[in-house]
Amino acid sequence: MTWKTVSLSDVCNVSIGKTPPRGDKLYWDEEKIKNNVWLSIADLSSSNDKYISDSKEYLSNEGASLFKSVPKNTLIMSFKLSIGKLAFTKCELRTNEAIAALSILDESLILKEFLYYYLSSLNWDVLAGHDQKVKGKTLNKKKLNALEITLPPLAEQERIVARLDATFSEIDEAINKAEAKETEVQKLKTSLLSSSLNGDDLMWKKVKISDVCQIQPKKAQVKSKLKDSDEVSFMPMKDLGIQSIYPKSTQIKKLEKVYNSYTYFEDNDILLAKITPCFENGKLGIASNLINGVGFGSSEYIVLRCSEEVIPQYIYFCLNQPSFRIIGENQMSGAVGHKRVPIEYVENTKIYLPPIAHQERIVAKLDAANIEFRNANESIAKSKANYLALKAVILAQELQSKEAA
Repeated sequence: MTWKTVSLSDVCNVSIGKTPPRGDKLYWDEEKIKNNVWLSIADLSSSNDKYISDSKEYLSNEGASLFKSVPKNTLIMSFKLSIGKLAFTKCELRTNEAIAALSILDESLILKEFLYYYLSSLNWDVLAGHDQKVKGKTLNKKKLNALEITLPPLAEQERIVARLDATFSEIDEAINKAEAKETEVQKLKTSLLSSSLNGDDLMWKKVKISDVCQIQPKKAQVKSKLKDSDEVSFMPMKDLGIQSIYPKSTQIKKLEKVYNSYTYFEDNDILLAKITPCFENGKLGIASNLINGVGFGSSEYIVLRCSEEVIPQYIYFCLNQPSFRIIGENQMSGAVGHKRVPIEYVENTKIYLPPIAHQERIVAKLDAANIEFRNANESIAKSKANYLALKAVILAQELQSKEAA
């Protein structure tokens, strides 16, 4: 049985979604009432499932009317920035302009499940070639349509799909067990944070964060310490980590270049990302080892400077609790995709305040636990990576030949 080469446009109708105007609330359904699911690459990237039926953002009926929906049971694929993310739609939905819907033209010629596996096996970095844009690699509709597909007869496609389904089912079960362990580790971490910071000692007083921290210190004070020509550290949002207490600043700039446009902070200040999705993801850290002790960074930082009553690491762990992010997320405001947590929420958040010596003991315990949690997560991540690599090898073995065995 001879395999043949066809272009993607020979077997699929390739259609592209779009994004309604971001600034017009008429087109967006923030309450998710209308059930107009609208997928972005972030939705595809965050889903480890072969099927997808929900998204972070929904459209209003007016927004949904601007372009056609993707039918249920359609294969979709990201082709910009993060190329090659694939899923089948479990319901009618719409996508943004970075996702292509691949509707099969003739099901007697190609199985959509075979196409899913075939596209999963491709090296998209190589196929994107020199289409490198500011934010990452990208393809376009013309190149997608011209993409070559090596196609066996339908019976051979069915055999390949059945074998891969069975093999991958076992591997996916192992991945699911690893992810369950990952979830359990996170639950243990959350529980430890809560039990350590909840004020079991009746002598602890409860205070607002603004009672013990200065919020957004005034940058004018820098002028008394440094000249315009002096160097300072510069830390863009990408340098502020998740679950990494001390972010590393990799850039150095003259004070005069950053003073007017960026957020000021110093060594031992706490940096909290206020914009979505950085806030919800837990981008948070304590500034350290700054050039001349001074740094500047994203305008989306909230800066907290601790008083003598509290140590920065204790505030860091208070802000690192999932409950702080969940409540804050519900208070965010602004246009879709550009929501920010209000600074008042951070100021008014109440925490238990033990004596400094007790704070230090809590921080030491949580630091030690974090090392154990990090090691556990790294081991789980390595296991998952090995399972995914195994899937890639099996996929390549099934599809590398152009003729049936």
